[in-house]
Amino acid sequence: MFIEKTLQSLKEVNSHGSRTTVSNEGYLYESTCKFNESVSENDIFHLLKTYRDLPSDYLKFLSLTNGCTLFQTLFTLEKMKFIKLMKSIS
Repeated sequence: MFIEKTLQSLKEVNSHGSRTTVSNEGYLYESTCKFNESVSENDIFHLLKTYRDLPSDYLKFLSLTNGCTLFQTLFTLEKMKFIKLMKSIS
């Protein structure tokens, strides 16, 4: 349930494309999350033949998405120049 709710929430907040995120240094940047297609039940069945002791939460994750890229930064050249300038000032 935790995995399902977390992925659903991430998909919802990124449903309109990119979103503004705050870095740990306080800078704002645009980021996006991308989710791969889920794995079929047949693929999971074959996976379990080789790896019998996979955690159930990982199998649930695979049934929802076969991997994802979280908070990928979408910098434009102008934003990169601005951040470099701001870092040189501080």
